Amino acid sequence: MALTLGSVSVSAAGVVTKSGECGTLFDLLEADAQTAIAAFPGASLPTGPDAVPRLRAQARQATTIATYIYGLLTARATVRISTSTGALQQAGGVDTTAPTANRFLPIV
Repeated sequence: MALTLGSVSVSAAGVVTKSGECGTLFDLLEADAQTAIAAFPGASLPTGPDAVPRLRAQARQATTIATYIYGLLTARATVRISTSTGALQQAGGVDTTAPTANRFLPIV
């Protein structure tokens, strides 16, 4: 599965539109907010237009964290192909052999 940064936006009516890793982090932050408020009997998070400031702050947090993680992974992450691992791919229906030395490839 491809890693996509995505985005989160919140309309003036409090409708959230999200995608990619930003959307995933937004969902995690929202689940945490719901869990936190549940610790206070009778309390609830605002909804609709009243929720916009909180949701927009949460969207900014999700975007900031996702942008950092995405940048970190795409700039520094590598995959190691070991000399002891054969059959990494096939060429003409025949398993290839392992490389003669370990290889480190960037993940882009």
